Amino acid sequence: MANFKPMKPVKIEGGFDFPQLAYLEGANQTFNPGTPLVASGGYLVAGTSPSPSGLVGLSLAAGANLATAGASLPYPNLGQPLCVPTRPDIIFEGTLDVAAGNHALAATDIYAKYGIAQDPTSGNWYINQADTTNTRVVVVGLVQDNPIGTVSARVYFKFLLSATIYN
Repeated sequence: MANFKPMKPVKIEGGFDFPQLAYLEGANQTFNPGTPLVASGGYLVAGTSPSPSGLVGLSLAAGANLATAGASLPYPNLGQPLCVPTRPDIIFEGTLDVAAGNHALAATDIYAKYGIAQDPTSGNWYINQADTTNTRVVVVGLVQDNPIGTVSARVYFKFLLSATIYN
């Protein structure tokens, strides 16, 4: 099984800092940083693997496992997980792989559209190179130390507008 690192935002096109949003967290949320978040009843909750749609943002912090949705916690969380919106002008970084953890990065992966999935062992999300049906992201570049041929490569990607609430 691969060792998937969390997805994360890395830059915004035409700007310096990516936006961060605070929202009320749903009850019993135990997601990892880098988890795609969706709206449910006015609260943010972890998307369901594989390839959730209606994405609001990518979490920057772990879920607080609140007993009551929207309950406040002491600073800095305040019951509002910070996330980066899944807008198409924000570039993220993630692992491109398949569930078995053995995909070697190919030139054809660049500008290809794929689904996303959660690794059941680590709980981290990755770009699922085997899913070209439920597409949620497009790969837009290579992370510097991950050349063609790298297994479980880190790549830059954008969320597709059709996968988000921003469409």
